[in-house]
Amino acid sequence: MVVREADYSALLCPRDSRMRQATTVILQLAHDDHENFIFSGIDSSIELSLMLQKHRFAELLSTFPTYPFHSLQHLAVCAPTSPGSVAWANMLSSWKLITKITIRGDDIGQFFVAFLADAPFGEYDTYETAPSDILCPLLHTLDVWDCQYSYLQLLWFLQRRKVCHVPLNTLNCNPRPLLHDVAHLVENITHEPVSVGGIELPSEQLSVGVRSALDESKLGRGLVRQQFLSEEEEMWYQ
Repeated sequence: MVVREADYSALLCPRDSRMRQATTVILQLAHDDHENFIFSGIDSSIELSLMLQKHRFAELLSTFPTYPFHSLQHLAVCAPTSPGSVAWANMLSSWKLITKITIRGDDIGQFFVAFLADAPFGEYDTYETAPSDILCPLLHTLDVWDCQYSYLQLLWFLQRRKVCHVPLNTLNCNPRPLLHDVAHLVENITHEPVSVGGIELPSEQLSVGVRSALDESKLGRGLVRQQFLSEEEEMWYQ
């Protein structure tokens, strides 16, 4: 079923029973003037796909935490600009059953910031929080293929999950320098350009920095650090 923009208000309302049954929600930016809202699936496995204009996307994010996705397990957000850390925290704290998050965007640093807000700066690997009190306590898979983010933000995120006894099981991301330094924090690290909601991500779309780092063996480790770590990251890494 495809519902056009005219039915937007009627469809996306807390009274819609399909909201409570949706196990997968995909948010995407529309590339033209057409907005699609599609519920698909059967019984207890329902996927909601929303393709929105930029202004509508931002509008929805502010109210999205109020939608009763009581069964939501997989959240996918595909947009050039990632939500801010407060928006991320509001969304993720509302849906406790999420086991997988997929993001496609230019800069997703604020996503990691949302997960670090409960610990003092610099104590992400020692400050314990009860698993029930952290964001997405059941999260086991994070897919951030071809996203831009700070290496330290990823490191701190994985450390927080580990120290709070809810470590990540699978991380899907671009091959990056120093990924071997976080191998002990996550069970599986994969590098698969998985399609999300029909969005294909061929290798030519990789950022220049990632493409040049694909073969780390040709670069000395010191050179890799010099090229890919900011001054702040370099200071913390030492």
